[in-house]
Amino acid sequence: MRKPKVLFYDPFPLVTGGSGFRLCRAVDLLKEKCEITLLLPKKPDWDFVNRCFSSRIREKDVRFVPIAPLSKKAVFFRYFFPRYRPSDPVIESECAKNDLCVSFRNFGFFGVPGVHFIVDIQALEPFGIKRPRYQHWKPPAKISAKTLARGAARQSLKLLLSFAGLLGFKRRFRKKVRTSGDRVISNSRWIAGYFKKYNLHTDVVYPPVTARFPEVPFQERQLDFACVGRICPLKRIESIISILDSVRKQTGFPITLRIVGQFSSGNMYGEVIREMAARRDWIKMEGELLGQDKENLLLKCKYAIHACEIEAFGISVAEYIKAGCIPFVPSKGGSAEIVGLDKLCYRDPGDAVTKIIDFLNKDDEQQIAVQKFMIKRGRQFSTGLFDKEFLRVIGEELSSRNAGFSREI
Repeated sequence: MRKPKVLFYDPFPLVTGGSGFRLCRAVDLLKEKCEITLLLPKKPDWDFVNRCFSSRIREKDVRFVPIAPLSKKAVFFRYFFPRYRPSDPVIESECAKNDLCVSFRNFGFFGVPGVHFIVDIQALEPFGIKRPRYQHWKPPAKISAKTLARGAARQSLKLLLSFAGLLGFKRRFRKKVRTSGDRVISNSRWIAGYFKKYNLHTDVVYPPVTARFPEVPFQERQLDFACVGRICPLKRIESIISILDSVRKQTGFPITLRIVGQFSSGNMYGEVIREMAARRDWIKMEGELLGQDKENLLLKCKYAIHACEIEAFGISVAEYIKAGCIPFVPSKGGSAEIVGLDKLCYRDPGDAVTKIIDFLNKDDEQQIAVQKFMIKRGRQFSTGLFDKEFLRVIGEELSSRNAGFSREI
């Protein structure tokens, strides 16, 4: 029996984060069992990717096909005319050659039914699902004419998208997804709840944390807070600095913040964070750490802190708890679902300061008990559980599309 042909698609280059973890793990799982075609705008540097995700992918394991990045025009028309026909003829041609198409970043417009892994709240827009909003970061300097123009364009697009909803485009899209045979996979129960409100069933499969962390006793760790992720406004790193600033001033604890992430040149937000860190000797800018270097840093930290309120999952939070760090996260979004303890979830910066101070004042025995709970909870984000669920989904989809393929892939 021939090997199934499976297409993996992501409209953005392969980068660090939950979607990257999931795609690379999927390739590792299926590279011996299936013929894999990988559609990405940019050919991955597999040595770099393998260091990031602890994967074992070689160039010969996949057939790489370059695709044009999604243009703003293509995104606009997808909202207004949500059909399955893709804007890129290369995607349509490649999809027709494969037994199963899988999108690893929200809904893929394949022209045929497929499997779609949801990674963030942007996935709710084409469905017309009301989603939580976040406050856009405002630079401390004067707002340029270019920034004002972007703001006006964003508001105009919101009005047009609302108009599209009134015309029923999004309602028809929801109906088509329900009846087409597409399968939608959410990365948390939190994001799945938004689909459920509109009678759109989704399976929940948590992204895997591929790193294996040894257990380092709480007493051997430093009084450090880890913050890992992209240096961008959505991560609200300026809020994290403000929160820990207040904690230090009110308690006198010599805590340190260790920020791990890449700074893009010319990034205004990154420059603001860099300046804030330069004025505080208790902040260490670690830069981008990969693989073992990142794992070693997390194993030294007692705590971690996260501030993105509308994240569907948050792979860094799952890494924190698996590494034995005690994380403080917003009570909104998927990160609270990962942590699972109200006393570590805060409503706003003021509540974060209160809860962190209260926790730091607890004795070691109480804090160690929480650390053990975190490590135990981290088992549900293991590669073993992801492997089992992912292979089940792929097996079911392949067997339903072609009687020659077994469910046991």
